Amino acid sequence: MNYMEFKAQVVDMIREVEGPGTEVGIHRVPKNNGIVLDALTILRPGRNISPTVYLEKYYRFFCMGNVPLGEVVGDILREHAAHDVSGPVDAGRMVDFANVKDRIYPRLVHYSRNRGFLEGAPHRRLLDLAVLYYFEISEKPIGEATMILRNRDLARWQMQEEELYNLAMANVRRDKPVVMIPMEEILDEINANPIPEEGRAVLFRRQMKVVTNEERFYGSVCLLEPEVFQTLAEEAGENLFLLPSSIHEIIALPDDGTYSRIELERMVIDVNNTQVMEQEVLSDHVYRYDRMAGKVLY
Repeated sequence: MNYMEFKAQVVDMIREVEGPGTEVGIHRVPKNNGIVLDALTILRPGRNISPTVYLEKYYRFFCMGNVPLGEVVGDILREHAAHDVSGPVDAGRMVDFANVKDRIYPRLVHYSRNRGFLEGAPHRRLLDLAVLYYFEISEKPIGEATMILRNRDLARWQMQEEELYNLAMANVRRDKPVVMIPMEEILDEINANPIPEEGRAVLFRRQMKVVTNEERFYGSVCLLEPEVFQTLAEEAGENLFLLPSSIHEIIALPDDGTYSRIELERMVIDVNNTQVMEQEVLSDHVYRYDRMAGKVLY
């Protein structure tokens, strides 16, 4: 069964289970880096909002073999039920400026890979990246989610992008402060067996730091805070290479002559192609922090 047939049969089976009055459909949802996913929605009577269940992962599960389609549909319905809401939701309140202004934050995406999406969203350029804005939803009965701000939101609020940037930066500094974590600690978290003490001096002599936020979510926005890297550069006594590990973090490495920028970019490209989910890739380029200029450079 190909993917198109899979989607059609899933929709038919869920319609049969739900019965008349329930709207079951699939719509395309744009994600980071030009990725578009198929989102299934089940809108029951008396509801005006539905959780989205992305179908690609279920098709991969189905294709692993020996998994009846009915079992896959059952898993889809269970995921939907875990996030479903009862009754109508006041959608207007969700995007009311007074309600969301304290929960608007910036995030970074690659500019050229998201150019089409960016046309409909307030943004600004940074290096080969773009600064987008989102707000967090955290209220009953919806639960927690994030939503990208669109041009129509700013038009409704009669706000300019410059005002939005200043608000988002004030919020992120207050709520999501930057943290600098030694690579040593990150690897200890990943590995069940921490690195022996005798191996640490060699492995971490270049003072590699992971720069992110306390949540480690959209933490690459630290590139908007150059003073953070000034601190690291002064500690190292060197300029810094800044490696875009993902949309969630940046790796800072002193430029002490051990590696060239070309070598590091080859490593970043390899990691992006093999270790990072496509929609979480930030860039294939390595940036530099010049401690004399006090700037992140492309």
